[in-house]
Amino acid sequence: MKDVVYFLILIYQTVTILCVEYAEEGNLIRNGPAFQSTTWDGHWAYRGNDYPIHIGYVGQKYYCTHTSHDARYGWWMADLKKSYNINRICLLNREVFPERLINFNITVKKNLYDQHENICKATQTTSVKIANTVNDYECFNCLSNSIGSFLKINQVNNAILTLCDVKVYGEFVEERDYEVINSSNFKSFHKDFIITDLINTECLTAFQQISESDLFIRINFQNQVDVLGVFILASEKKDVPATFQNIYISISDSPQTIFNPKANFLVKDYNSSFNGNHATHTFFTNSSITGSYLLINSYDKTGLRNVYMLDICSLTIYGHSNRSAKENIKHKVEAITKGSNDIKAILTDDIYYFQGITNYVSLLPSEMIKIEFSSVSVKLACITVLNMTSTSVINIELSKSAIIVNTTTIEVENTILISHTLCTEYLNTVATSIVLDSNEIERLTEVDIISNRK
Repeated sequence: MKDVVYFLILIYQTVTILCVEYAEEGNLIRNGPAFQSTTWDGHWAYRGNDYPIHIGYVGQKYYCTHTSHDARYGWWMADLKKSYNINRICLLNREVFPERLINFNITVKKNLYDQHENICKATQTTSVKIANTVNDYECFNCLSNSIGSFLKINQVNNAILTLCDVKVYGEFVEERDYEVINSSNFKSFHKDFIITDLINTECLTAFQQISESDLFIRINFQNQVDVLGVFILASEKKDVPATFQNIYISISDSPQTIFNPKANFLVKDYNSSFNGNHATHTFFTNSSITGSYLLINSYDKTGLRNVYMLDICSLTIYGHSNRSAKENIKHKVEAITKGSNDIKAILTDDIYYFQGITNYVSLLPSEMIKIEFSSVSVKLACITVLNMTSTSVINIELSKSAIIVNTTTIEVENTILISHTLCTEYLNTVATSIVLDSNEIERLTEVDIISNRK
């Protein structure tokens, strides 16, 4: 790879363009995905392999990577995207406090779920040389069989980690069967939050919620995806200990947002031990989980917590699209009525989160809502509801050509203080309409009828 840099020089009234070619043939990680254990004061992980390269301050801001002072044993990681036999690593230290780049080792892994890691560089017990210019790298030859697709620099002592630049060289071994999933088409449950806002390297935007009941983030992949793992960057400040506690991450074909203990989990009841700002949480599995939705719940099964908080500013999902699996599709609804009122536009507008008086329909105990659609084998009937009264029961009656074929119920607990999607599952039940009624007042914001793709 070659980067061309142009310097514009003004000499008196004459403009001269000086072209300088910056060449680094063979570097495997320039501008690729990078992560670190924690981040102090905006010194993000990408600064360890981006361009242009700096060794100190840019204006009033120190530019290199820097893990948090509050969370030691720092690490920095680069994704090579393919598997390589790494033979050489070059590190660029700081121009000040160079003694901070000491007592580290370098490892490589093919997959992040692997228990075994290959040692590229054993513990470096002397400080990497001070950088007086951006060319003052110190390079290390890797041990043999340093094969992997993720490279990690680990502090082995109770200390922070800083890097101004990293270069990695090696020989190609094989392709990898997963990658960072393109999330540009993903949809969020929360209309005022765009999933692509989580694709940022500086936490410029964040999903932030606090509640007295369990919280969640739901992501609709729009098709089936095989998920292998995620990196989550959270704010997680020391004075807000509830930020990333009792975390469950599941992948499924159901849009349900209420915690489901039978779901396929990437992680269950995770409680962060990090104290530093912007901690990175890494969850990977050795067997991918297939589904159309990713759900992050903050849920305390003991019921003892009185404050729930989610504060996520970056989410990176690894996996690949599943082209062979049978996908679920949201079936087109032809009509939704409550008495003589047409309410289809409100309950099929893709606005799930309760936003006030304009995007919900009240369902009183004396009322019924009828949903009509073309004949289909229903897999899931889902309603998004906000319940602010006592625990209630919603009856769901499936019919085909006016003949009742199935009757089920959904219990809506009075602890649901925010909008939630609740689903009931069916097995090859062909229907043309659904009737809803409830024993208490309900507020409905969305209805989804989901079937298998033929």
